[in-house]
Amino acid sequence: KPGDAMYGTFPCRSVDTLVVFGSNGRVYSVATAMLPGGRGDGTPIATMIDLQAGARVAAAVSDAPEEQYLFANSGGYGFIAKVADLVTRQKAGKAFMSLEQGERVLHPAKVTGNTIAAVSENGRLLLFAVGEMKTQSAGRGVIVMDLDDKEALVGVLVNDGLRVVVEGIGRGGKTLPCKVQGKDMEKYRLHRARKGCLLPVKMKPAFIL
Repeated sequence: KPGDAMYGTFPCRSVDTLVVFGSNGRVYSVATAMLPGGRGDGTPIATMIDLQAGARVAAAVSDAPEEQYLFANSGGYGFIAKVADLVTRQKAGKAFMSLEQGERVLHPAKVTGNTIAAVSENGRLLLFAVGEMKTQSAGRGVIVMDLDDKEALVGVLVNDGLRVVVEGIGRGGKTLPCKVQGKDMEKYRLHRARKGCLLPVKMKPAFIL
């Protein structure tokens, strides 16, 4: 439909679970066996769960129960949890991430390495060790990145710490990428809850990969 775009794809087995995140911080579970197969528009996820009034689907993930992800919000807080911690039998979901007024859930980042990268809307990048992040099954977590007043955390990534790519909007509304790798990574490698450093390209970041 006009304005639609692909959110993501997840390799799944029929015994797996699709976990859906609501904008209210709750998580909902849908058995992948219930998802329609073949081609077509599919079935709206919102009809398969009981979203609370005013809430909308904010993110989704599907993976093996033991796999870990970094879950963060735009307010700069987050924590690491296993996929198994997200699953619930309640169609109305369960409380997972504590959000304050105006905060939104960010795209979950799978833990695939030893380095966490976080980028803010003011164009700052921070790298720190995964070991500095708290692991818990639900809640608000700890500060991922120190933000300025009214600034938001845009995205998080967990990888081997060798390279990150930030995409955003530059002058004139042009979309452009900013790649940081090799020795250039060192200036951003600090500790959790620090402000990080400005990216070499002036932009308003949209996401990190």
